[in-house]
Amino acid sequence: MCLTCGQHVTERLWYLEPEKHRLQSLGLLQDVFNRHLPPIVDAGLWVIGHKQPYGKRHQLNGVSRQLFNWLTQTVHGVQVLPDQASAFKVIDLANELALMPCPCRQIIAPHLPPAWKCLGLNLAAKIYFRRETPEPVRAIGKEEAKTLVAEWRAQGAYQSVGWLWNANVVWVCNCDQYCASHRLYEVEWATVPSFVVAHLARPEACQGCQACARWCLRPGALSFDADGRAAIDEALCRGCGLCVEHCPHGALGFAPRRVFYDVLHKTARPLSPERVTIESGPKAQ
Repeated sequence: MCLTCGQHVTERLWYLEPEKHRLQSLGLLQDVFNRHLPPIVDAGLWVIGHKQPYGKRHQLNGVSRQLFNWLTQTVHGVQVLPDQASAFKVIDLANELALMPCPCRQIIAPHLPPAWKCLGLNLAAKIYFRRETPEPVRAIGKEEAKTLVAEWRAQGAYQSVGWLWNANVVWVCNCDQYCASHRLYEVEWATVPSFVVAHLARPEACQGCQACARWCLRPGALSFDADGRAAIDEALCRGCGLCVEHCPHGALGFAPRRVFYDVLHKTARPLSPERVTIESGPKAQ
């Protein structure tokens, strides 16, 4: 049995690598940029909120689209997590956590009260602890963070993990309809979907109750055929797992996503059907 060559060893998920939760400097130029990143993010959210009303498409022009593409693919982005357990694993690896109001909701929907649901991890915690904000940012323990995630997921929010530069873990967000990612239809990989996609794993078990529809936040991802059976559009499904875990008949499951964005190497990569699981991520190509 081959145990050492590494050719067939499964890659670890980037957000479960301990070194991706580091707190030390990323280098002089990146550190300078990181200190000024929150105002850049705020400005981007303001643009999104004004140009991309929820449910509308094709509002960004070519220049805006290219700029957002570069930022979300190169500097800072988020990847959807497929289940609550994955968010707990990320939290367990964090060196420092900070609880803060959701910046998307504060800027896109300023008429609403702050929603305390975003967890800054590691570098993000350091950056936001140093920043003066209208609402205080406070340190939070890992067990309290997990309780917060569970409460928001029970309300229909899905979890995403944020990355900065070379896939350094900086966020666990509880995302809902106020998140900016719902509005960036033209920006490719603005929100990197999970490595898996929901699908009708047991068609014979689907009763056409459409209970899953109450949990899907992605317009167009979930539909129903003439018999009332669920159908998932892989290109639109983010793989958050909410429909899977709330199907009362166990008809829905996960399938490997055929194309994903590799935040480590900043490129889209294809996967063959047998080459991905929630636990291990994509296997080495």
